[in-house]
Amino acid sequence: MKKKETVSLCLIAKDEEEFILSCINSVKHLVDEIVVVDTGSRDQTARLAREAGARVYDFNWPGDFALARNYALEQAVSGWILVLDADEVLDYVTVEDFNRLLCACDVEGYFLHIKNYLGTGQEVAWDQVVRLFRNKPAYRFTGAIHEQVAPAILNANGGRGLAAAPLVINHYGYLKAQLLKKDKFKRNTIIIKRALENNPDDPFLLYSLAVEHYQKGEISKGLDCFEKALVRMRGPEGYFEDVVLNIALGLLKLGRTERLIEFVSKSLEMFPEHPELFLLRGLGYLNLGKYLEAAGDLDRTLKKGGSRLFPESFIRDLIGERSMLMKRRVLVASPVRQKEAILREFLESLEMLDTSGLELDFAFIDDNNGHDLLAAFAWRKGNVRVFPAKSGDSYLCDETTHYWREELIWKVAAFKNQFIKLALEEGYDYLFLVDSDLYLHPKTITHLVSLGKDIVSEVYWTRWEPGMVPLPQVWAGDQYRLYHFQRGEVLSEEETNRRTSEFLQMLSGPGTYKVGGLGACTLISRRALSMGVSFSEIYNLGFIGEDRHFCVRAAALGLELYADTHYPPFHIYRESELPALKEYKERIFPAGNLKSKCTASTPVQHRRGEKGSKITLAMLVRNEAGRYLEMVLEHAARYIDSAVILDDASEDDTVEVCRRVLSGIPLNLVSNKEPCFNNEIVLRKQLWELTVDTGPDWILILDADEIFEDRAPQVLRSLARRPDVYYYAFRLYDMWDEKFYREDTYWCAHKWYRPFMVRYVPGFNYLWKETPQHCGRFPKNIEELRGEASQLRIKHLGWMKPEDRLKKYYRYKQLDPESVYGIKEQYQSILDPRPNLVPWVEEL
Repeated sequence: MKKKETVSLCLIAKDEEEFILSCINSVKHLVDEIVVVDTGSRDQTARLAREAGARVYDFNWPGDFALARNYALEQAVSGWILVLDADEVLDYVTVEDFNRLLCACDVEGYFLHIKNYLGTGQEVAWDQVVRLFRNKPAYRFTGAIHEQVAPAILNANGGRGLAAAPLVINHYGYLKAQLLKKDKFKRNTIIIKRALENNPDDPFLLYSLAVEHYQKGEISKGLDCFEKALVRMRGPEGYFEDVVLNIALGLLKLGRTERLIEFVSKSLEMFPEHPELFLLRGLGYLNLGKYLEAAGDLDRTLKKGGSRLFPESFIRDLIGERSMLMKRRVLVASPVRQKEAILREFLESLEMLDTSGLELDFAFIDDNNGHDLLAAFAWRKGNVRVFPAKSGDSYLCDETTHYWREELIWKVAAFKNQFIKLALEEGYDYLFLVDSDLYLHPKTITHLVSLGKDIVSEVYWTRWEPGMVPLPQVWAGDQYRLYHFQRGEVLSEEETNRRTSEFLQMLSGPGTYKVGGLGACTLISRRALSMGVSFSEIYNLGFIGEDRHFCVRAAALGLELYADTHYPPFHIYRESELPALKEYKERIFPAGNLKSKCTASTPVQHRRGEKGSKITLAMLVRNEAGRYLEMVLEHAARYIDSAVILDDASEDDTVEVCRRVLSGIPLNLVSNKEPCFNNEIVLRKQLWELTVDTGPDWILILDADEIFEDRAPQVLRSLARRPDVYYYAFRLYDMWDEKFYREDTYWCAHKWYRPFMVRYVPGFNYLWKETPQHCGRFPKNIEELRGEASQLRIKHLGWMKPEDRLKKYYRYKQLDPESVYGIKEQYQSILDPRPNLVPWVEEL
């Protein structure tokens, strides 16, 4: 039977009483001994380590991290070494998974992923360092700072022996509070500069000095060091990639955008699949206002697995619906002379369009229509322009066909050219030209944009005359040739029919195909617009129709034409085809969805509660724009009658989010000029007075990261109608991620009911708990009134992300350092690497 591998935890520490227990506890189940080398602590670090089972050795600080590390290694007796710093915590790993790593015979050491929390904890930076390796005398650290053991392992094994392990170490030592507290910059730069006196061209020392400058916020000095390191490197160094990334990051932070894009583009030749490089170039494009290019790079970042420089939510916010700047701007344009019944359907389909990732604007040329449908559409949507046509030409269409005269064709061509000019002048990413007798599938534009083509049409089928078979509005070539052939090739009638059938069969199935001609439902990219596409007549071309001249010119410019068949629109070529449109709608819309979406596009009157049962939402906010606020307010808007929001001097778009989401709901929003978040009682009382001044029936106080479960609208409305109850208490669940809530000794708020909704009683003597923190959201004596507990639950989302937990941990450490208003052990448990989590089950 194979002997079990043993592991020694080795760490060096000085004045780390704040973190050392979290560090040791995160790996205690994995290691056989704990070796702590104390380099001069003046706090309780050594005592706490001993009580946790460590052997503690005193060691005078030599000004050299490698010497201290190696002294720790010399005390270890196990077969493997795990190296941590006292301000690090290992993500939870099972004993079985950990031991599996130790049993790999051909591995001498493992790179572990280091997740460095920066600033206030909102930003992270990743690294890979060898921290788990076999205990052998030859394996020792080198480097006075940012010491490494990897070179020794590689030298001893002919350049082999190292592998990567899926283990993550969370490092809190780069947080701003820790850097200031310990003045690590001064200590580290003294060590590095002393070493540089002997080796001024050592790229690793230059790299290490650059890192220190970055940590202190001295980006320009750091960038200079990174660039000096880069020109002295050969390429295979383990930190080469990190140097490249940090140069790009420095260029971004310093606003050297053109150079950033140039540098990253060259770097992508070395690292063609690197998501962070795509992300940084995308941010550069964003700074230049090149939103389409930015969106492309940010999309590539997510498709390649996301970035470790920024959380995925940050990237998605840039390219998702919350960032209007990053939406692809599409001008939907149509010349309109149309019968009222047909145009009404066309406009309805425009209101039903999916706009995910898009910002749609509309432009129409009203070519002497005898109704006001376009004006009504513009009034409803607001992002619509209607240009009147100056001509009064007649146009005839009947149940047989549409009759196009030459002068009408070129009049429409001029209209379309007018749209091209508008799209170019206003910087749209795409122009979507569409005929006004189509009923578009909702996915039409989002899908066409996703294809990344310069010119692409969505295919539809039409009986051009009664009795004809349906044919597409795209073709293979010439005037309207529906088959492919080689120039000079002579085809029999039978072969022509066979190839025509083949072409039509191809267009009958879902796909995207290169074609020779298209029109009427066409997406054109900014690149194609800039190259000079046009519907103007080509004087020596005999083809009839402006679309033919457009297609020939596009091909001559080197652009390819594509037809897509995934979401075909319905062509209302004749009024007699309107009944068939109903069947088309039933196929593409789930039952009832058409009605609900159309209703949503028109102004909605807010439904107020009955007298005495109105619910007023009261909320404190500060810098909540990129977190949970929008989701919380969207849910609350389903059941509240009014809102009072106190903004505590937000520095982001919090106020704009509140106004946008709660538009249509009576809102009293007040912004403080200076923040008061360090004195919660002042804010709570201010919010209460603002709300009381509105004459509320019920006051519901939620924080910006609290949300009721889905059944809340019906339940809360029912509760508000009770005349005999003066407050309702609910349970609050601390969600640790989207699917689990935390439940252990200090995290059991959900086991108690607390008031969240209170009926305002004029004349009642409301009294407050006068403490700066943890004062309560309501006056303390409301429970003297009659109340009830509700089974409706509230989810607290503010703990779901590691960066949120870090931020709150340091906020409590700053505002309540002596744990006067809260529980010290609970504060400390915020960073527990292995909390007890319970699945959240939605109740119906």
